[in-house]
Amino acid sequence: VDERIVERLRTEYAPERLARWPLRPEVDLIARGADGLRLASATLMAECQDRFAAAGFTVAATKTNHLHEASLAHAHARRHPERTRCLELRRDLLAREFTPFAEMAIDGEKVERAAAALASAARATLAALDPA
Repeated sequence: VDERIVERLRTEYAPERLARWPLRPEVDLIARGADGLRLASATLMAECQDRFAAAGFTVAATKTNHLHEASLAHAHARRHPERTRCLELRRDLLAREFTPFAEMAIDGEKVERAAAALASAARATLAALDPA
């Protein structure tokens, strides 16, 4: 990644090049830093994996990206061990129509499906932490 990232991405989105790239996971639970060290809570990530899978999403763990040292997610994971989770949802699962390099309209029903899975995971985690 450098100052030419947008130019390189546009090149890779050319139809003849795009077909060679694997499709990203629908939900990628980003749990590890660049060094491979797990930074996100295994319990929180497992709840997310279970709830998103139950909602019909395909789920992977740190498949596409890692928690980059410059990101806020990395800072939170370091500052609050075992209390964070980070995930990436594929944009076509949220937008009415995925159009790279353009502003996209978000589909409320698609967002609701993903938000419900995330909320379910959060409720389950909170219940496990405080069963009363």
